[in-house]
Amino acid sequence: MNVPQGSKIVVTTDERGFPKYVLPMSSNGFLRIFPAIFLVAWLGGWGVGEWRVIRSLFEKGTPAAGASAFEVFWLIGWTVGGIMALLFLLRLLRPTVPETLVFNSSSLDYDGGCPPFKYDSNQRQGEPSFRTLFPTRVKVSLTLPQIRTFRLQDGRLTVDIGIERKEVGVGLTVVEKEWLFETLKTRYSF
Repeated sequence: MNVPQGSKIVVTTDERGFPKYVLPMSSNGFLRIFPAIFLVAWLGGWGVGEWRVIRSLFEKGTPAAGASAFEVFWLIGWTVGGIMALLFLLRLLRPTVPETLVFNSSSLDYDGGCPPFKYDSNQRQGEPSFRTLFPTRVKVSLTLPQIRTFRLQDGRLTVDIGIERKEVGVGLTVVEKEWLFETLKTRYSF
C-alpha cells in the first residue's frame, strides 16, 4: 500500500531489512521560544536570589549563624521552585523525536518518540499532570496478541501496552491514521 498523497509518513527499512514507518510529530517550535526566554531570564534572577540568601546564611563564618527561620524556609521553597523551572525549561527545549513502527515478521517494534510540549486546557481533572508534562519514551516489541489491540475510533489510533492504552500517530491526520490502521490489519491479518 502506498502512503497517502501529501503524507509526511516516511517508509524506509531498518538495519535488519524490515519495513520501518517514521511517523512525524506535530511541532510547536516557535511557540515554545517565548516561555523559554522568560524562564532563562527568571532563572537568572533566581540564581542571584539563591546566591544572596546562601551568602547571608554563611556570612558570619558558620552556617545559619545569622539566619532567621524565614530565610531558611524561603531558601527551601526558592530552591524547589528553581528546580521545577529548570525542569520545565529542559522540557520546552527537549527536541521532538518522531514515532517509529518496525514491521517484523511476527512482532511490531514500537518507539513512541518524544512529543513536543503541549499545554492542553481541556485536560481531564485528576489526570496525572507530571506524566503529561514529562512523558517517558515508550520502546516496546509488540506480540501478535498485542498488535490485535490496535483500534481506530473517533480519529484516534490506540494500542494496549500492558494496562496502558497508548495513542499512536499523535502527529498524523485522520486519513494517515486510517491508512496506517489498514496497513497494520493487512500486514498482521486481524
